[in-house]
Order: sequence, then structure tokens, then C-alpha cells
Amino acid sequence: MSHLRMHHSGAALDSVISFAIKSVKRKNLQCGAYVHVNRIFLPIKTAYFLYFAAMVSIFPYLPIYMTYLGLTATQVGIISTMEPVTNIAICTLLCMVADRYALHKVFLMLSVVVPVLTYSAMYFLPHVEQIPWTPIIENTTNHALMRPIITPSLDSVKPTTEIHTTPYPKINFIITFWVMLTLKIIERSFKGPFYTIMDSSTQKLVQEHGGEFGRQRLWGAVAWGIWSPIAGLTIDSFKPTATLSNKYTPIFIMLVTFLLLCIIPVLMIKLPVHERPQSMSRHMFSLFLKPLFLMFLITTFVCGMILGIISTYLFIFLQDELNSPHYLMGLTLTLTCIAEVPVMFYAKKIIALLGHVNVMNLVLFTWGLRCFIYSTLQSAFWVLPVELLHGITFGLYYPAYTSFINWISPDGMQTSVQALCNGIYMGLGIGAGMLCGGFVYDTYGGRNLFRAAAVMCIGTFIFMAMAQCALRRRTESPAETRHLLNVA
Repeated sequence: MSHLRMHHSGAALDSVISFAIKSVKRKNLQCGAYVHVNRIFLPIKTAYFLYFAAMVSIFPYLPIYMTYLGLTATQVGIISTMEPVTNIAICTLLCMVADRYALHKVFLMLSVVVPVLTYSAMYFLPHVEQIPWTPIIENTTNHALMRPIITPSLDSVKPTTEIHTTPYPKINFIITFWVMLTLKIIERSFKGPFYTIMDSSTQKLVQEHGGEFGRQRLWGAVAWGIWSPIAGLTIDSFKPTATLSNKYTPIFIMLVTFLLLCIIPVLMIKLPVHERPQSMSRHMFSLFLKPLFLMFLITTFVCGMILGIISTYLFIFLQDELNSPHYLMGLTLTLTCIAEVPVMFYAKKIIALLGHVNVMNLVLFTWGLRCFIYSTLQSAFWVLPVELLHGITFGLYYPAYTSFINWISPDGMQTSVQALCNGIYMGLGIGAGMLCGGFVYDTYGGRNLFRAAAVMCIGTFIFMAMAQCALRRRTESPAETRHLLNVA
């Protein structure tokens, strides 16, 4: 009997323990519904945050830093123009090499390490100093050639002779300009693959393990919004010393620190298994035979062009025509990031509801509306609510852009196609916006520039809507029609 009682007592104890374990598991699951950390995507979120925090520490201030070194506006423009050109050529080539030989992790690491080296070198570039040219001796009959400053004293010059001196940069003009240009090309060549490889790999991981791309990518926007004003404040508050005479020292320290920290999550990222494509050229050629892909490229180019116009000339317009204070310009960047985050968080649901093609049309229309409102502003402070539209023009556009590329790309070529589209978006588009926008701004003014941009967006929106209607009529397969309306 005692043995039987012990047996029943043991069974009761087991059932109590089993019940307790189940209760704990149930509570953990309930807590997990609110706080869930996915170890696959945690390194991706961290890498996005640290990399964008590093880039925003210096990217908005790099043109100002170049002028601080003594470079002219023209020289700064030449160096800046090389960025979209490099993005088209070298970045696309490197990403195709990564796809062909499965070197995604190698190029991802290089995209973190190489900027550390290039920006560190930029920090130690010498200033451009000015010294006078040799006197230019002019008379009524001829012009003497310029010579080194070893000419006779001015007392020996005849009264009929006019002497002019022209500022001439020392030899470190050559060093500073050409080294800065070379470093910027190298930096952009290896920085570009970070965005391409991270975006395409994250899209594949989301498909394999579930989740949403926007909820990973939004951490870049969070970092951009947080560290953009902090970087500006550190520049204003830093007092140069004899040892640290460069007034931009804090942002270089921030950049190097964030990039070195970014190495850790990049090493921890488990990239998806890559299938090497059999014939890259044949698959790439077949893409250009698809009308849907061609329409996507047109939309991508127009969106890139408008982004180039706004990112280059909006602040100039606010300053020249609306007398905007500088802190207001900084607030516009913060508001764009605030607008991005919630839209990216729910981007997958919005795209599933509207479909990729309709999202692209919505983005074009919103760009047109945004540019039109810019052209009507009478007070600089009204630009702040307009910046909330960035949630649609980038926060919604970019997840739709990357997921569409991932869907339409041949197997094993997601990174290459992403690099090609990035070259059109961030290379050709932004470059054309900078170039054409500058001509229109100088000739017709900022308001007319934004009016022209609005007309271009609305015109593209109407053309795309008509082309898509014609394509739907030509499409016989219901599956193709579904994909046209909603690429999920």
C-alpha cells in the first residue's frame, strides 16, 4: 500500500511539474508575441543601423569638408559627379563578380573595411594654400610669359608696364584634389556593394525564413534620423587644439568607430545559399525583352532623377529664395526619416494590398505632388510637413523596388540585377537630376525647376498607367496578370 501511495504521489508530482512547465512555456510564448528576437535577422538589423550611422556622420558634410580643405566649388562638383558614374560602372561589375563566383561575403566585408581606410586618408589630406603667381608683365605690344618669382625688383619695371598678380595654389592643390578624387572613387566602388548585397540577401532570407524586408531596412532610416543632427552638433561644439587642428575630427572618429563595430554583425550574417547562374549574359538579355521590366527601369530612372534634384537643390532653394535657417534644413532630414520608419514597417502589407505596379504609380504621383508643393512655398517652415511625403516616395518605394527586383531576377542573379537597377536609380537617375537640375535652376530659378520636375513625374505617371492598361490587354495568362497587378 505504501508503495502504491508513493507511486500515486510520484505521478501527481510529475503532473504538477508537467503543468508548471507547460504554464511557463505558455507565458514565454505570450511574451514572445510582444518581444520576439529573430537571431537570423538581428545581425542584419544591427549592420544596417551601424553602417547608416557611419555614413550619415560624414556624407552630408563631405562637400563642406572639401571646401574646408581649400578646394573650389567646381572641384567639389567634379568629385561629386564621379559618385554616380562609379556606381554605374564599377559597382555593377563588382556585384556581377560576386554573383558569378559566390563572393558576396568577401565584398560585404570589403564594403566595411575599405571606407575605413579611404576616409582615414581623407582626414590627413593637406590644405590647399594660396601664394601669388609671378608678376604678369603686360605692355601695349605683347604679353610676357609667366615665370617663377625670381624677377627683378619692381623699380626696374618701366612706367608703361602693368603688373598683375594672380593667386596660384601650391603643389598640394594637385595632391589634395587628385588624391581626394581617387579616394572617393575607391570608396564608392566598394561602398556600393554593401547596399546591393545586403538588400538582395535580406530579400532572399525573408522569403526563406519569413519576415518583412522593410522591418529590417528601417533600422538604417532610424540611424540616419538619430545621428544626422548629432553629427552636426559635434562639429559645432568641437574646439580644435594644437594636436587635433581639424575641425571635422569628431565626424571622422564617429565614422571609423561605427564601421569598425559594423564588422561584428557583418561576420555574423548567414547569407543565403547562392546558386551560380549558368549564363549571366543570356539571362540579362532576356530581362530586357520583358515590357514590365522596361517600364520598371523607366520609373526607376525618373525617381532617381527627382531624388537627385531634391537632394541637391532643395536646400539651395530654401536658402536663396526663402531665407531658411540651417537648423530647419537639418530638421527636414530628421522628418524624412521619421516618415520612413512606420511606412517601411508596414510596407509588406501595403504592397500586398496595392500591388507593386500600383505602388510604383503611387510613388510617381506623390513625387509630382511633392515637387509641385515645393514650387508654391512662400515660407521655409512649410517645407517640414511636405517632407512627410518621403514616407511614400522612399519608405514605400524602396521595399517595393527591392522585392520586385528579387521576383523578376533569374536564379542566382539577384545581386547583379539589383546592382544594374541601383546604377540606373542612384547613378544615371541621380546624375541626370544633378546635371539637368543645375542648368534649369541657374536659367529659370528654383520654383520653375520644381514645376518642371512635377510635370515630368505626372507625365510619367500617365504614360505608365496607359502602358500598363495596354499590357494587361495583351497578357493572356491569368497568372501573369496577377503578377502584373500584385507581385507578391
